[in-house]
Amino acid sequence: CGITHADWAVSPVFAAQKAAAANIEGNREAELLHGSENRFGIYQVKRGDETRDYRFEPLSRLQDRGLSVDRKNYELVYTMPFSDALEPISDRGDFLNQIYATFNNAHPEDYTGRSVSVSDVIGVNHNGGISSHYVDDVGFAELPAFLGEEAQKTQAVEPPAQTHTKEADTPR
Repeated sequence: CGITHADWAVSPVFAAQKAAAANIEGNREAELLHGSENRFGIYQVKRGDETRDYRFEPLSRLQDRGLSVDRKNYELVYTMPFSDALEPISDRGDFLNQIYATFNNAHPEDYTGRSVSVSDVIGVNHNGGISSHYVDDVGFAELPAFLGEEAQKTQAVEPPAQTHTKEADTPR
């Protein structure tokens, strides 16, 4: 469109678009963490060179390199309410597997993120209890500190979930 990448990066139009996007993400996250309905959210590693070492990496490989899963490296790309009547959550592993399969094989039309994969985090607000789960190379690992102090306060509502395994035939 006649503008260089460097000029666009310092453009006031780009800054305004970035601020609007951040506000939308902030609203979605507030709805996920503080909303009155059951809801889950999908967090994906931000694009850019500064986060490339985190993308698509199993948790053990991050830890071996002295890296940790930090909310500041992620963006909330999607949230969606769920009903216990439609998606029972008595077994957290089955619920996470449903999300993993849906957002790989037949995601909703309004979903604009990439397919859920290793290094993504699924945040769940179930009856006011907040939990977050790292999509690992095999299964899911709970991340109690991912969503910060606010989520840690509400996690006491539910007992910690165990690490679960994704369905063996689900493509990664």
